[in-house]
Amino acid sequence: MSGILFQRVEVLAWVPLLPSQLDNLSEGLYQHLNSYVGKYIKALKGVVLCYSDELHMVNESGAVVDADPQVYFNIKVEFIVVKILIGKHARGRLEDRTEGEVWLSTFGILPVRIKTSEKVAEGSHRYKIEDIDIKKMQITGSFV
Repeated sequence: MSGILFQRVEVLAWVPLLPSQLDNLSEGLYQHLNSYVGKYIKALKGVVLCYSDELHMVNESGAVVDADPQVYFNIKVEFIVVKILIGKHARGRLEDRTEGEVWLSTFGILPVRIKTSEKVAEGSHRYKIEDIDIKKMQITGSFV
């Protein structure tokens, strides 16, 4: 099994909107969903890369909960999520070499830092995923 997986996940979500956002409901919903892109979402067990532009309202109207000033809308949306599995193997293409480390790129979007004192040839290399910095979206690995 590869250490980096892309998964399509269909989600039912409660999206909170402020009263000022109710004039343009779809813009408010997209604005809220945009806040997920590039972030690790624990419930999805991965980082959201994008979401479908087709949003489906589950109910015809929103709901107010207690004294909360926001209106909650139940929507169905599909996310594309990347899951990075520590301890698993992946492949990356050599991007840069500095003294004591190399940088690979996996899928052209995920940077991989590997400490090594050995000379590394151009091309594709297999590595083990050792750690992930979710905030930087950067993998630390070791050659296998």
